[in-house]
Parts: sequence; C-alpha cells; structure tokens
Amino acid sequence: MSSNPFSSVDPAPPLCGEDDHSVSHLTQILMDDSASLFQRYRAMFSLRNMQTDESVIALTKGKFHSIWCGEEEESDEGEEKLGNSH
Repeated sequence: MSSNPFSSVDPAPPLCGEDDHSVSHLTQILMDDSASLFQRYRAMFSLRNMQTDESVIALTKGKFHSIWCGEEEESDEGEEKLGNSH
C-alpha cells in the first residue's frame, strides 16, 4: 500500500505490512463495531490512500454503516480527518 499521498497528518497510520490489504478486508475492519476506533481509522486511511473507485465505495459504505449504527459524531470526525467537511 502506498504512503499518504495527501500531505496530511493522520491520527492513525494506514495498515501497512499486514497480510491482507484487500478492499474487502479493510471494509470489514471499517464496519466492525467490535474493532477499536484506532483500527477502524487505520482501515479508513488505508482505503483513502488507495484512491480507487472500489475503495471510495467502501468508504461510503463505512459512512452509512456508522450513521445507521448511531456513530454519526465519530463519523463526522473521521470525515474531517479525511478532509471532507459539511
């Protein structure tokens, strides 16, 4: 996986050197309510850094998952970290 292409300082490093960086695996981590917020952020930034259509769709799924699970405030913070603001 590539390093951060956005010149931002992220609160969690992307998942690098892990066995499985597939979009489907990172999406599972992102939407896993039992995973730590730190691990979910790592998956989120890994997907962002991929810059593919599939990874963008996964990030969108993660956003909707957090809204439906009542984590909207957490998701809004994540969007700010990604550089998106409302």
